[in-house]
Amino acid sequence: MADGARRVIMTNNPLVARRLSRQYEVDYVPQSYLLLLERIRDMARQGAKILAHPLADSLRPGIVPYCSLLVTMPDSATQPDENSVRLIESAIGMTRTVPPQTDLAVLASLGELQQRDLLLLEKTLLAG
Repeated sequence: MADGARRVIMTNNPLVARRLSRQYEVDYVPQSYLLLLERIRDMARQGAKILAHPLADSLRPGIVPYCSLLVTMPDSATQPDENSVRLIESAIGMTRTVPPQTDLAVLASLGELQQRDLLLLEKTLLAG
């Protein structure tokens, strides 16, 4: 991690916010998957680095409503992190092509989807 940068978990998953906010800096954003990605893109344009692929889940973006990403945040605005900007813009483009999920079976399993997102994030935290 670069000097003057801090690690932040960006998430729209309430389970991640509850479970990890005591150990890590968590920015809980109770918005849609797409709006969270757009917020992270704006952060990357100010120098934040994305430390895991935004579409790491093998399911399509429209199916899983949760996203939790680990990013490093510079203490002050810097040049955009071009790799992170490209990565997140690609994820935004893919997400926009899939209509939001309204299948009742998927919506009924929101707790399971929150848990899956948490497990993916924990793998990222353990790796880095």
